[in-house]
Amino acid sequence: MPRLDLRKKFDTRLADMKNIRIPHEGPLKDLRDYIAPNRGNFLEDEGNRGKRKDLKIYNGIPTLSARTFGAGMKAGVTSSSRPWFRLAMSDRGLMERDDVRAYLRGVEERLYQIFNKSNFYPMAAVSYYELGVFGTAPMSIKADFEDIVRFDTYTVGEYWIATNSRGVVDVLYRRIWKTPVQLIEEFGKENVSHETITKANTKPDDKIKVIHAVEPNDERIPDMIDAENKTYRSVYYEEGSRADEGFLAVSGFDTFPYVVSRWSVNASDPYGTDQPGLVALGDAKQLQAGTFRKAAGLDRNLNPPLQAPADLKNQRIMNVPGGVTFVSSFSGSQGIKPMYDVRIPLQDIIQDNLQIEERIKDAFFVNMFLAIQANNRPQDMKAEVAFQIDKERLLMLGPVLESLNEDFLNPLIDRVFFIAQEAGVLPEPPEDLADQDLKIEYVSSLAKAQKVAAISNMERLSGLIGLWAQFNPDVIDKFDFDQATDEASEILDVPTNIIRSDEDVAEIRKIKQQMKQGQIALESGVAAAGAAKDLANAPVGTGNMLEQLAGVTPA
Repeated sequence: MPRLDLRKKFDTRLADMKNIRIPHEGPLKDLRDYIAPNRGNFLEDEGNRGKRKDLKIYNGIPTLSARTFGAGMKAGVTSSSRPWFRLAMSDRGLMERDDVRAYLRGVEERLYQIFNKSNFYPMAAVSYYELGVFGTAPMSIKADFEDIVRFDTYTVGEYWIATNSRGVVDVLYRRIWKTPVQLIEEFGKENVSHETITKANTKPDDKIKVIHAVEPNDERIPDMIDAENKTYRSVYYEEGSRADEGFLAVSGFDTFPYVVSRWSVNASDPYGTDQPGLVALGDAKQLQAGTFRKAAGLDRNLNPPLQAPADLKNQRIMNVPGGVTFVSSFSGSQGIKPMYDVRIPLQDIIQDNLQIEERIKDAFFVNMFLAIQANNRPQDMKAEVAFQIDKERLLMLGPVLESLNEDFLNPLIDRVFFIAQEAGVLPEPPEDLADQDLKIEYVSSLAKAQKVAAISNMERLSGLIGLWAQFNPDVIDKFDFDQATDEASEILDVPTNIIRSDEDVAEIRKIKQQMKQGQIALESGVAAAGAAKDLANAPVGTGNMLEQLAGVTPA
């Protein structure tokens, strides 16, 4: 497709994607104004950089709850201080091989090193914050010369997304603001518009809107390995410039360079919905209004409007503590007093605000994430046990965690694995694993908390089997202790190097069986020798066993 037609195609698609997002913008801006005032980057926000954006917020509970949610999700799903994923083979039989397990552990360690060295964990906390408030949270994952991988998060208002036939986000357009000088330095003077060249001389610090678009490359030639024939096309162009001025740059990616987590998806709508922020929005508005009314009521109670007799009009009224105002006793006035005596029910307002605050905290799962401190549990209690106290909330979070696996964690690890493999920093796999698929398993605190119920069920079953075995020992044959040990070790995230493979266990049992058989044979030989000695020493002619075998009749 000629560059002119291709540019028109991008302009048309951007206009369509803007129309799709317009119905979402009203609620998204409310979420920004009442919960996350320093997030969001809509078109009209560019001129407001540095200005206060929290003018509608009188109570910080919604913002603090959103921050707690972001930090709690980071600690519970992708903690920087404990393992949160591990690799396995899709063919579980291969996991019994020592070389396979060593290879997988080596890859895991290298991936964790990459995550720790990069800026992933700070960006993950921001991404979860955006997800909880706005329902959609894109994160870019791009190769980096120093850190191998570099991450960046995008805030609401600056991007547009679309999905493929499977409902997976594979298109992202983003608006970037750059100065004319920056554009010329990054893309070259020959690629920018004439207007940008002029501005570089007259208004070098002006901001220019630039669109970065990434989408599947429907015109790629598979046999070509140049940047323009990669699986995903990446283009930069100046928004609002003429189509015949083309692109600033055209390149591509082998894999989609973004992961876009969404709280919940409504039919074909590409943007997430039903997130905690949206659930709490009505309460957040009510809380801000209630907090304002409480402050106004308290001020009215402490400093009410006053009425005074007319003869005090030209006198100085001392309304400071200890002040004295002289009133004529002949005027019959009653002095200065409140204009009306209406007592504001502050306690009722405060109580109502507290109830609203609790609902907002519940919407953001604050009580679950702060369960250890809130319930005064001992410090050595494991996180997954702590989360069990809030089973109902964890149950509500379950579908979201599964969605995160699909939209965020799986493509995240796949993308980082691909970049690390291209950089040549991963260990070489065993030769026969070349065509085998890897499987990602999640062992974070929240993931394990959901699996703890399975351990409880296994404990109950084994207890029942032990009870039944007292009446019928054969029932034990029904229970596979080896498989139960493997399953429990996976759920509890036990290090794989302390669980023996089936081959090792079989060899150990074989040796034990041989030793047992040798012991039985030894014991049988000793018993036979003793019996022979007894026969040899038996009196002759008494009809002993030896004489009976020989057919000798006693005398």
